[in-house]
Amino acid sequence: MYALTNGWNSHFATLDELRRYMHGFRTFTDAPSRRRAAVGDRGDAYVLEADVPGATPESIKLDVTAKGFTLSIETTVARPSGLEARRLERASEKLSERVELPAAIDPDKVTATLLNGALTIVFPKASEQPPRRIAVSG
Repeated sequence: MYALTNGWNSHFATLDELRRYMHGFRTFTDAPSRRRAAVGDRGDAYVLEADVPGATPESIKLDVTAKGFTLSIETTVARPSGLEARRLERASEKLSERVELPAAIDPDKVTATLLNGALTIVFPKASEQPPRRIAVSG
């Protein structure tokens, strides 16, 4: 087994530093962004608020059932033609998320609005039906 001398250690330290720098650069520019979103309970409805910069109403698909929803968003970032990107802070991306809600909602009353990159979806809770007594025949 060979031992490394101090001279070699300094070269490896430089390579390790370069590797850490390049890994941070790759992660910063290529990793998909994490959308900020929250779902809260307002009492009569669940409310989802999400930051969706670059999204348009046409790029958002919302499928709703009585138990939850699926939200799909596709954003594209146009780059000026003839220019080479030196730093990318936003990238085109696709995401889809399925959420089950703790109580039934009324799919016919759901509303969604997009204003200045902020998406707000209101999921009114389904009215609770009182128990029905069923007559037993026999």
